Amino acid sequence: MTEFDSSTQLDEDSHWSLGFGYRFDNPWALELNYASVDTNSKPTGLGVDVDYLTLGGLYHLPSQSSWKPFLSLGLGERGIDASGASSEDSVVELGAGLKYLLSAKSVVRTDLRAYRETGGDNDVDYGLTFGYQYNFGKVAIVDGDGDNDGVPDSKDKCPNTPAGAGVDSKGCTVDGDKDNDGVADSRDQCPNTPAGVLVDKNGCPDDDDRDGVRNQQDKCPGTPAGLKVDQYGCGPDADMDGVPDHRDACPETSPPALVDKLGCFVMLDEIVRITLDVEFDFDSAASRPEHAIEVKKVADFMMKYPLTKVTLEGHTDSKGSDAYNKVLSERRAATIGKMLVERFNISSDRVNTVGYGEDRPIAPNDTAQNRQRNRRVVAEIEAVEQVKQRL
Repeated sequence: MTEFDSSTQLDEDSHWSLGFGYRFDNPWALELNYASVDTNSKPTGLGVDVDYLTLGGLYHLPSQSSWKPFLSLGLGERGIDASGASSEDSVVELGAGLKYLLSAKSVVRTDLRAYRETGGDNDVDYGLTFGYQYNFGKVAIVDGDGDNDGVPDSKDKCPNTPAGAGVDSKGCTVDGDKDNDGVADSRDQCPNTPAGVLVDKNGCPDDDDRDGVRNQQDKCPGTPAGLKVDQYGCGPDADMDGVPDHRDACPETSPPALVDKLGCFVMLDEIVRITLDVEFDFDSAASRPEHAIEVKKVADFMMKYPLTKVTLEGHTDSKGSDAYNKVLSERRAATIGKMLVERFNISSDRVNTVGYGEDRPIAPNDTAQNRQRNRRVVAEIEAVEQVKQRL
């Protein structure tokens, strides 16, 4: 079935197609495809013949079953013949499909292809095809042999057989493997290994630091002998910073602060900063709903960098007396400071507030819009400490 771009004004219709190809000894194949559509013009109802001829490559995605997905990309031409008037356009073909192997040589497949005109209106037509494919000649094994046991991956029921082990036609060791760990029973020194556990060449779990947790599950390798560990092989972590107590040189650093491999606060060797700029209503120090979003950004920054402090600066427009505006600006700064401390749990000794009244406008107080910009609380926080990292 072919569906045409709306600009062509052609009816959706069925098509037939024929293709020839060559499969390389790898995931790639080369195909020449021809498709023909006998359709009608929507405005006139007259018959129109449309033909596609493309040459392109198919890439077969990895699969160990009889279902073989693939992608296609090609170049070609689209010919349109309408009542004696004909035209030809170059097209780029892009598609995807799925094959099902009935046998090594007999295949059913479905393709979905898009044909994009490379000039003119850049029309895009779509073709959906279901068909039959027959493979001539010798069929190459292209799906690999990951464990080098002579059995292709698509047929290998034991894909992790150790090197040198004798295997049967299914890729499994010939003398049995009771615990299915890939090590033949005749060589397995740990014959009851739990399912899914990676083993060494003797079929035994790895545990280099002998803490009772296998290497592939041990997130803290090298733990001292006798240390009590959790299921991941890590010792206690009282401050929950991700560094076990036995390696933690700074045992009171809590998340979400950044810590180094010794569990100490990360000291910055570059400047990082964040700014705050929130506006208030006329003659008001009450917070707006949108203030919480901006204040949270500041709180998150200060939690991440626990050595930072902030000074919140309050401002007003020129309406009212200097003395009144000074107090109003201090109240506005205090509102934001209270939100940082009480709502976002920032320590009060890290938060300072100051009010400048109408002394530091950022816009002339000549319009309502400019006066709104001056009714604000602003702050800029940066961390610039530079220290040597602990050895």
